[in-house]
Amino acid sequence: MGSKDFLFTGEPRMLQSIGLGYGKRLTFSGETLNNNENYFWSDSRPEGYAFTVCAVEAGDKFVIYDEMSRVVGDVAILEVNEDQTEEKTVYEPDYVTKIVRVRLTANIQYHLHHGMLMDVTDHVTNLEGTAVLVRHRGSMAATQQQISDVLVPRFGKCSLWKE
Repeated sequence: MGSKDFLFTGEPRMLQSIGLGYGKRLTFSGETLNNNENYFWSDSRPEGYAFTVCAVEAGDKFVIYDEMSRVVGDVAILEVNEDQTEEKTVYEPDYVTKIVRVRLTANIQYHLHHGMLMDVTDHVTNLEGTAVLVRHRGSMAATQQQISDVLVPRFGKCSLWKE
């Protein structure tokens, strides 16, 4: 670990299959089904490989809820600042939940109400929170539920929910 040498131009890819035998072929999701170039052989690098979790990506959009469950704005993720750190995995009979610490740069569009008028203002800021991912039995991929415990300027502790 410690290397920043990412495969597939650094884009997150979902693992699709692991081949049989000693030097296993690991195949990841690609743009096409018939000509998928997103694979490598497990024994092709003596130092090995490591995988990272990707709970949030640039371009993701969320709705901000304050502690009173009121909608106070929208968030567009501009950049994921550091490695996303898996804090915990919870196994239940019908689903698995992953808790991942994330640090983001985001554009917040506040919805401020003044009587009958709504003022919409933009603000770019750094945010930190805990992303919750859930994979249900029978599904191939986890879905992002929310980012909780986010300190949002003007509102304090909030939750971000997928649009």
